[in-house]
Amino acid sequence: HQQRAILNEQQRNPLTIQERKKIHNRSKTLKQRQRSYKHEIVQRDIDKRFTITDIKNILRQHSIKLCAINTSVSPTTNKKSLYIGIKNKNLLSNYKEQTKQLFTTTHYKQYKHVLRSSNYKDDRRNGYQRRNQTS
Repeated sequence: HQQRAILNEQQRNPLTIQERKKIHNRSKTLKQRQRSYKHEIVQRDIDKRFTITDIKNILRQHSIKLCAINTSVSPTTNKKSLYIGIKNKNLLSNYKEQTKQLFTTTHYKQYKHVLRSSNYKDDRRNGYQRRNQTS
């Protein structure tokens, strides 16, 4: 008898267009996120100083094609984990092997040392020379 009363209540108060849209968007976002991380690499205990931009740049340098990146910090261990969604499942094992030594504290120090030692205005290693911008 209570179930019938609940159904009658729902029929009298249908969801508004905004509420339906919100539910629809939430379910579509979750499905899209599932697709993005269908094939993923999980790297535990990465150096906390790596930003998402740093991570993307490093993965691009290693020619790793990705569709999504996310990081999280464990509340219990306080360690940062990295989740990389990969587009091509055939390359997953190859990419896992490539990323094994990346994003450690040692790697962070090397990465920042290279960034600091290269002068952006005249980086001859990359064949880039900035011209004086005078009007």
